[in-house]
Amino acid sequence: MAEWRASSPALGAARAAARSEIAKARTAYIETRVTELRQRSPKAAAARLKSVVTRAVEHLCLGGEFTLRRPDGTAVTVAEILSDTDKWHGARFADPLEPDYRDDKRIAYASLRPDGGEPFVYSHAHGGVRYALDRESAEIRLVRGKQPRAVDEAIVLLRGRGEVFERRRARSHRERRCRARV
Repeated sequence: MAEWRASSPALGAARAAARSEIAKARTAYIETRVTELRQRSPKAAAARLKSVVTRAVEHLCLGGEFTLRRPDGTAVTVAEILSDTDKWHGARFADPLEPDYRDDKRIAYASLRPDGGEPFVYSHAHGGVRYALDRESAEIRLVRGKQPRAVDEAIVLLRGRGEVFERRRARSHRERRCRARV
């Protein structure tokens, strides 16, 4: 059977015809999805959004700007989900790439605290697909003599993403006494 699959000219021609149809369908889907994302975030560049959707389709990786549909029909971005993992862990969504799949708006779920792994959304559609969740990368330029600025930018970025824990500095005995007198 494997030999026939490799050597059959009819099967090869059918595969070639299907590839072009699949490419057309993929391109149409990406264009439609980019239009939807532009409506949600009009400031985002079209090329950037196209990259986000293409990455989702081809690599099963959902970037921060990618939107997921909740069972009530509202949309939430992957960045929002990753910024509040306690709220969204175990939440249900429609399939990320085919939200109308079998008219099931809760076919996928978010696993944001997997044991020793990265957060993901698992969809039961099409036999089961696991989508990695990824924050968008940021660029911080290092310029000679301005390293403190780069460190400050990195701290602001990490705080915004919720990826940093800072312990408040304990007040000294004198600071406590000064506050008590005021």
